[in-house]
Amino acid sequence: MQKQIPAPGKPLLHLVRARFTERGESLHGWCKAHGVDWGYASHSLTGKNNFPAAQRLRERILVAAGLRRREPS
Repeated sequence: MQKQIPAPGKPLLHLVRARFTERGESLHGWCKAHGVDWGYASHSLTGKNNFPAAQRLRERILVAAGLRRREPS
């Protein structure tokens, strides 16, 4: 069973950043490597942006951070 992932907000942003840091990476570096604006990613994780495209990005970041598994298409 997976641990509970916090709802969008600062705790989620901190958790995602910690997971990237544990691997010697950074969320900012991941954003840069994948052509994602850091501010947009941050707002998606904190819930400031919560429209469908932001939710898809949030899910993509959670998968990249290892917090969720990619759902089969």
